[in-house]
Amino acid sequence: GLLYLQGNWSREPEFLELSGKEGWLSLVFTASEVNLVMAGKGKVFVTIDGNALSQMQAGENISFKDKNAVFAVDSPRMYRIFKSKKIETHDLKLTVAGKVRAFAFTFG
Repeated sequence: GLLYLQGNWSREPEFLELSGKEGWLSLVFTASEVNLVMAGKGKVFVTIDGNALSQMQAGENISFKDKNAVFAVDSPRMYRIFKSKKIETHDLKLTVAGKVRAFAFTFG
């Protein structure tokens, strides 16, 4: 699929790096699980199909603040973002605040 970016992102051979204060990345996926390897320091707000991620859809790294799905990037590792009991197609948007690097999506 295609990855859409908004904000000041730098493209390196192995990762995308957010150079500004805030930006987002979006992709349409078909899977039962979505993970993203990230590094740096920042917060990531997650929406699915334009709505807040539900508790049922939240991967293990997601927490909820004021009904918003969010996770903190605090170390280089894989972040579990979305899960479902079946394969589904959705539009995932990650709004990023901070200095983070996005390396690779993985899908289940």
